Amino acid sequence: MLVDMRGTVASTVDSSPIGWRIRKMRQQLGWTQERLAAPELSESYVSLIEAGKRTPTPAVLDLLAEKLGCALSYLTEGVTPEQIQEVELDLAAARMTLDDGRAVEACDRYRRLLDSPALADLPRYQPAAEYGLALALEARGDLVGAISILVRMVPPGIWSQLEEHDVDTAVALARCYLRHGDLRQAAQLAEGILASSTAEGWNERLVELGATLLTVYADRGDLLRARQWADELQQSARSVGTAHAMTVSWWAQAVAAVQDGRGEEAVACTEQALAACPERAEPKLRVRAVLMHAEVVLAVRPEEAERCRAQLLALQVELRGASHLERVECAYHLAHAELLCGRPEVAAHHLEDVLSRIEVAPRSLQLHSRLLAGQVMAALGKTKDAAGEVASARAFLVHEPPTRRTVRGWLTLAQVLEQLGDADGSIDAYKRVMDIVEL
Repeated sequence: MLVDMRGTVASTVDSSPIGWRIRKMRQQLGWTQERLAAPELSESYVSLIEAGKRTPTPAVLDLLAEKLGCALSYLTEGVTPEQIQEVELDLAAARMTLDDGRAVEACDRYRRLLDSPALADLPRYQPAAEYGLALALEARGDLVGAISILVRMVPPGIWSQLEEHDVDTAVALARCYLRHGDLRQAAQLAEGILASSTAEGWNERLVELGATLLTVYADRGDLLRARQWADELQQSARSVGTAHAMTVSWWAQAVAAVQDGRGEEAVACTEQALAACPERAEPKLRVRAVLMHAEVVLAVRPEEAERCRAQLLALQVELRGASHLERVECAYHLAHAELLCGRPEVAAHHLEDVLSRIEVAPRSLQLHSRLLAGQVMAALGKTKDAAGEVASARAFLVHEPPTRRTVRGWLTLAQVLEQLGDADGSIDAYKRVMDIVEL
């Protein structure tokens, strides 16, 4: 058996752990260097490896692991296959928890994993754990915490020259900047990456980043640029050609249209998104399309609330095995539909399901649920309960960034306060709107 022995001279820092583990295993077996080396290698070569003066090739490492009766992963990383499997299972469990909408539990799982000794021995899994924790923090509404992790993973100095595996992290960072109200940073990041990456062609992740950029333009009131970018994004999504790319593009255009006050156009965009992902499409994508359509239609065409209600009830059946977050969002939209249909009692029933799990919902959903609860309680004549929900919503809005989305929240709050007879509170909410508009 011939083995490639062309190792490279290496520093002690890089190679001595491998050499140390080889020597440790050899000594535990009671072998000499000569016995370990023969017949494929020379004793002097094994001595150099153990001393950290030569880096063994992959073929030599395979041979030595086989001879020593240990896993290759033990020699290269100091861990056993069982330890690797344990870390991979922990990562998968944390991700599943996050996908199920249990953001608080997901944060705990990722933090425990990052603090575990096993991960310290497997640095290649560190980025996945950090990225997962950032997503969990984002889902909890801790955007500052999420940004601090993500910007460490993709610092500004490399935004224009990201590696392929960094794009997902950059997409998440741009989205967090947007939600936190740091529109300048969100635009700078997205524009920089798209300028350097799209020359080689678009893909689904770049379309998602482009959709975030479109929302940034709309949120900061750069509506002409938003319309121009919407056309370009649509063409790019068509070039990718997948249901995911087309649906994300239509969603972004719907959001931009809502921000611009073009309600009917927003409805048309959500209908295009539904058409782009038919029932045979990826279930999660289909669910998001139905929920987005319901949200826009209920806001723009309240007279179609009954039709939306029927669609949401059908979706609720499909969602029995879906994530916690999707079920909560569906219940929220059902409550809104029932209120518009003149059935506040039924709306209150759906809101009970939403509010019972509100603490683990994203911050934006918490805000809108409180606002809707205030409207429902007011419609039921429960003035005290309505005032409590409105106070909670106001506490959220005070800390929200000054964007066009926040304006809509303050407007809704002003209308509910007016309905409750709180003229001073309503006037204050309208003043908040004016203050943001003047920025």
